[in-house]
Amino acid sequence: MGMLPIAAIIIVLLSVTALAASGVLAGLLDMIRNETNGRLSQEQEVLIQEDIVTLGQAKTINGVSITLNEVYGDGINFWFYLSVDGPQVKELEEINFQKIDLILSDEGENSESRLLRTLDDADPNDEHKDIILRISRTVDSAAIPQETITGSVKLVNLMDWANVDPIILEQRGILESAETVAAGEWSFDFKLENGGSYQEMQVSGITLDGNAALNKVNMATAEIESITLRLLGMEMKYWTDPTNGTLDFEKPVIILEDGSEIVLLKKFGGYVADPDGSNAGQRYVTYISEGPILLDKVAAIRYGEQVIPWQPIT
Repeated sequence: MGMLPIAAIIIVLLSVTALAASGVLAGLLDMIRNETNGRLSQEQEVLIQEDIVTLGQAKTINGVSITLNEVYGDGINFWFYLSVDGPQVKELEEINFQKIDLILSDEGENSESRLLRTLDDADPNDEHKDIILRISRTVDSAAIPQETITGSVKLVNLMDWANVDPIILEQRGILESAETVAAGEWSFDFKLENGGSYQEMQVSGITLDGNAALNKVNMATAEIESITLRLLGMEMKYWTDPTNGTLDFEKPVIILEDGSEIVLLKKFGGYVADPDGSNAGQRYVTYISEGPILLDKVAAIRYGEQVIPWQPIT
């Protein structure tokens, strides 16, 4: 796949405050703590830490060495903790790449959004930077991997965007407006055991009303097919009349056994293509949660006034 316009692929670069006393985040668990505003309980931290894979893979191209230290993923969202070393790094305020791809086994490139964070550096003048990369995948083109996830993350061409006017970057794209610091392709394979980080429920006979119009209320009916809960989010597959397009539903809420609630925020929505390439009516919507979900303590999911008891496949 060639270079996409900056409007089509947005890589947001943020400098984050370190949580560790050393000034550098210890790894992915600290980043997930940061993203969930410190809501992780000790039990939730243990669950995440158990599924984080430490790799230590390193590749050097044109004098730039990139090391994949840790990886964590739940089938929808993936976090990669990487280090970048080399003389070229010393001159960069932020780490940027021309292209970043998540490639899951036998699916090809399958990613929709990327968030790259350059971590605070204890020594800004050295030739080393640590980064956290989060990639979220789509669910429309293939089945979501469950028990075991295998794939690779690919980084192409280390770039310097520091002196690029944002308007020029938007109009002309990265290739014409940013400097290539080191040309090359750094690719890292990974494997994640994912069995304990999700629960799935097949649904029959339950319908929801959703808005089938962008700018006005045009309610249509959806028949829920399945719901999958993950530690940090949820996805739902449903059927509706093909003429409705994708539907917008009321904001879902996870109800826990103790009565407490976790709000879910919509992330993506789209079509699940049939094998013949048509969009015959199956749709999906994915959500991220305002706080981690302890799967064994979920009692129900509420959409507006409708409460769906949680009865996952065992």
